[in-house]
Amino acid sequence: WLSILISIVSMVIAYIYLKKSCNLELKCTNHPFSKKIYLYSFLFILAINLLNGIFLNVMENVFNIYTDTSDILLSDNVWQNIAIYISALIIAPIFEELLFRGAILRILDRYNRFFAIFTSSFLFALLHMDVTQFFFTFFLGFLMAYLSLKYDSMKINIGIHFLNNAWAVLITVIYYYGSYDMISIVDGMISLLMIAGCIYCVYKGKQFLNSLNIAPVSEDLIKYTFFNIPMIFFWVLCIFSMISTMLFGY
Repeated sequence: WLSILISIVSMVIAYIYLKKSCNLELKCTNHPFSKKIYLYSFLFILAINLLNGIFLNVMENVFNIYTDTSDILLSDNVWQNIAIYISALIIAPIFEELLFRGAILRILDRYNRFFAIFTSSFLFALLHMDVTQFFFTFFLGFLMAYLSLKYDSMKINIGIHFLNNAWAVLITVIYYYGSYDMISIVDGMISLLMIAGCIYCVYKGKQFLNSLNIAPVSEDLIKYTFFNIPMIFFWVLCIFSMISTMLFGY
């Protein structure tokens, strides 16, 4: 609970700073916003979940890595569960978005938009320090960064982040407490939704790629972003954690 309180205070301070330094806004200011974007984003999330499942199967067969997150999202202690849900559904969507889609994305966007989207997504994936989550979190971060810049708002990506985490919590609870019949029905529904998500991504893929406007990245920008002392320390920490996961499973 102390960590939650510290996180809330940190979020308030971070938002005040970013609002002044980067003109950060929670509301949409660039394009009309439709709530359908959450539906399309959810289909995208399901599609990358399906691809991530294939990736995890490869990792399991090649490196004998298996990650079960049910013990992270569920506990026998009621108050610990409440703290976990607050962290997953409120703290993480706001705090991580302020850092990656707020500070990092918008600072780098001043120099190169595609590089800003790619880098913020890459660092977001590294932050989780788990090789089994890297594929999924990278593309999730890419989606949220793209939409955040397109609509010039933090509201969308915070909402998508919440939607993703809420879905993960819901599925974990169903698999943990649900009956065999309920789990079978949920599995069937998820499979259909994943297929629909993949069809949607194929249908919109070309349009999405054309909208990125990929531009060359200068060597100075790469050095400025990746090769400074704090970032090198971050690299070492993340790589060590991922190697530990691959070799020892934790």
